[in-house]
Amino acid sequence: MFCPKCHASLDNVQLYGMRLHRCSGCKGIWCNDVDLNCLQELREAEMLDIGLPELGREFNHDKPKHCPQCVEQSLHTHAVPGHEHIEGEHCPQCRGWFLDAGELAAVCSHSWVSMAKAFLARINTSTVPN
Repeated sequence: MFCPKCHASLDNVQLYGMRLHRCSGCKGIWCNDVDLNCLQELREAEMLDIGLPELGREFNHDKPKHCPQCVEQSLHTHAVPGHEHIEGEHCPQCRGWFLDAGELAAVCSHSWVSMAKAFLARINTSTVPN
């Protein structure tokens, strides 16, 4: 498979049994929607995101981008579910996602911050006996 942005080869990367693909050029990450949901819960997923965000953004205006799995299917830019401030490229056919370098780390860190805030909110609203 080849990167939908810079067209370099996608290398297989494994994390906890999930099979992901990292671009050998721009270091973006290709994964399916199920793995993306799982990655958001794993702090270690940030270690996969080793590229420079500026490099991935260089290809944002290149058109068209095609799914590395479906080949002919065009990718659509969408907000990552639960992370409206982060946009990734999504395939409507196979439901795969391509995240630029830096975007997976942003998704993971935002998820952990959100979970910590929710936990603290529950603690603050719970009644503590005297």
